[in-house]
Amino acid sequence: MDKYQEYILHTLQKPMGTIYAYADNSSITLDNGLFDNKLIKVDIDEKIVIKQNEDITITKYQLILVHEGIEAIYAVKRNEHFPFECVTTEYHWSGGNTNKDRKVFYYELDFDKKIDSIKIVFKDNLADKLIVPIEFIDADKEAYYAKIKAERIKELRLKAAISYSTGINLVNIYFQPCSDNYVKTEIILYHNKLMMAKYIVEGELYFKAITDLACNDYSFVLKQLSADGKILLETEHISFKIDLPIDRQSRKTNITWVN
Repeated sequence: MDKYQEYILHTLQKPMGTIYAYADNSSITLDNGLFDNKLIKVDIDEKIVIKQNEDITITKYQLILVHEGIEAIYAVKRNEHFPFECVTTEYHWSGGNTNKDRKVFYYELDFDKKIDSIKIVFKDNLADKLIVPIEFIDADKEAYYAKIKAERIKELRLKAAISYSTGINLVNIYFQPCSDNYVKTEIILYHNKLMMAKYIVEGELYFKAITDLACNDYSFVLKQLSADGKILLETEHISFKIDLPIDRQSRKTNITWVN
């Protein structure tokens, strides 16, 4: 960027009403006026950096420029040039002032069809045409899928409503189907992380009583499966303890919900 381009874009910024911004399509309505508090600021310097939302399914964004010193803007990909759309609208400052008949240039950026740069043509050839590279920063796909998986597991756990209660030498494990595809539940009992027993619960039975347990620390893993054997839900080790009751005649139990 030479000193003339710098002067037009930055030194004349406030009196000429400059804003550089992008927003996803749902965040901006050009037909009803342009509001700067709906936009995310993007600086034009050596390049423009567009960072994708953490949701990787959001791939399209509007690149928007408002500047009275600009005649035209083009998106550049290899040797092809695509003109920005241009509308005349109101620009509303956050302080309450409004500029009417403001020219707004905008172009839909697509993370699936990235452009290389934009070319800015200044009014009255006050400066040379300016080529500004566009840098796209893609969202972390692995982080996104991990988040979706965690949210899905949380939803299934809520539906499964897993809980347990302990009594004298026993544990009762309660649950609900986590999905319409549910067919059966598999419960694996552990002591010191070593498998002791495996239980299959089928049909319309939604609990399992495990008896004859000595006073000690235990854990169980609960799996729910579909008809084709696919695991719909699998918990981590859920720990519980069988205590020696203070009152050996007492058989009172307390239900513990598993979040």
